[in-house]
Amino acid sequence: MAGLPRRLQIRALLEGQPSLTFALGDEVTKHLTFARHPMEQPQEKSYAQRKNEEYEAERRFRMAVNDGDLMLAAELLDQGVSPNVRWDDWSRAVALHRATSKENGDQWFQLLMKHGADVNAVDAEGQTALHVAAIAGRLKIVRALLTLGTDPNLQDKEGKTALDCAFGYGKDAILPLLSPVTDHQDIHAAVIAGDLSKVRAILDTDPSWATRKLSINGETLLHEAVRLGYQQIVELLLAHGADVQARSYTTPLKLAYARHYGEIAELLKKHRATH
Repeated sequence: MAGLPRRLQIRALLEGQPSLTFALGDEVTKHLTFARHPMEQPQEKSYAQRKNEEYEAERRFRMAVNDGDLMLAAELLDQGVSPNVRWDDWSRAVALHRATSKENGDQWFQLLMKHGADVNAVDAEGQTALHVAAIAGRLKIVRALLTLGTDPNLQDKEGKTALDCAFGYGKDAILPLLSPVTDHQDIHAAVIAGDLSKVRAILDTDPSWATRKLSINGETLLHEAVRLGYQQIVELLLAHGADVQARSYTTPLKLAYARHYGEIAELLKKHRATH
């Protein structure tokens, strides 16, 4: 090795030839700067290259979420992909919107929150992950989102809160979690629970609850009682002046027919309810 030109000796060392170390001696550091060919110097990636790699990683992440590939999504997040990348310009959804309605939504939720997902991100319809979870009936995710500070009073572009969505899609178990923290929470919860005596006690104190709207879309306690099939509470609300023609997504009578509650439908008709 001692007979090799000094440049070749240094080059061999840089290429991982430790056996040449003894041939180079202590002066090797003086020549390291000149040992590598200029074309072999590490090249910094251009801005365009970095953006292309970022775009490709985000594309793969979206596909992983769409395909339910939890392991690939976790790998890409670990590599630095943001959990808040938008799906496209028309939906403006993020991974939380897409993943919370999945069967294994709990696992997806934990993964995305670990990497800093924004719980209040809204899509093009103005909906948060809380709206989506409420529609899908994901009780654990709804509870977790509320604990993490998601605003339950955020309205989408149709003026619907997560509570409105849960009500509209018949997700009964979600309703107590999303009931606004206001003075109507007790009576609303009592109706949902079918607690006739508590509903009566509250109405005796303030009969106006029988006619008040619970949300911007016009739901009333009568809608709630009819939907849940609580005939005695329906009778109680009607006795306190509940509006049988109150409209939200539907009327109490249409709701009774849709749920096949014949006796409740007849009761409403006796109070002049019409379609």
